[in-house]
Amino acid sequence: MNCLEFRRELAASPQVMSAAAREHRGHCSTCADAWHRAQLFEQRLQSVLAVPVPMGLADRILLRQTTDSRVHRQSARQTWIRLAAGLMMTAGMVGVGYLTFGTSASLASASMAHLSHEPFALNRTELIPAATVSQLFAESGVYLKAPLQSITYLTRCPVYGQKTIHMVIRDGGQPITAIYVPNNQQGSADFAERQIVGRHRNIGHGTLVLMAEHGDAFDRIEASFRAAIEGSSSLAGMY
Repeated sequence: MNCLEFRRELAASPQVMSAAAREHRGHCSTCADAWHRAQLFEQRLQSVLAVPVPMGLADRILLRQTTDSRVHRQSARQTWIRLAAGLMMTAGMVGVGYLTFGTSASLASASMAHLSHEPFALNRTELIPAATVSQLFAESGVYLKAPLQSITYLTRCPVYGQKTIHMVIRDGGQPITAIYVPNNQQGSADFAERQIVGRHRNIGHGTLVLMAEHGDAFDRIEASFRAAIEGSSSLAGMY
């Protein structure tokens, strides 16, 4: 098993790994470190989910809902409508191109949600060889015309209902998440949620999603991906 295969298995099943993965972890310090960070994240997640529910809470909630529905039926309905609208705004993306919650918004929402699944990816600083990046793209049916560099995290992840290529790129110390969705064009849109900004653009036969704390490097990174995938720019190999 090589490092790329280990990362794929780690992303798919961080708590239960095959004998080959355990053997690889035993002699690869980089992958062992990635496994350790994944376990810490899983432990924190389990501790959050394990918070005990106060005794009788469900009964009190049901009683309160019943009482409110009898006394303030119309007011409660309006409150739930406002709450639902607020949740949609939180889950959705606010920005250029989002006049409705269509398929583009779903891609942006799914990509944003995926960030929370692999937070340890943003901490990686070791560069992945360009040949390894090209190999993973080729396995997805995308043959790069120029190398993609400055990538510190690389794996295939299920996002938006299909396998995507999830990457992290280092730009002046800032981690920038890039997700390429092969054979699925979603057009152009910008989005933002809380402290994260993003965009997605059609590149080749797929869609590139970029997300970071700020988008200063988005134009350069987009140009580099476009050059590598489409062969249309002199900026190829910049990232």
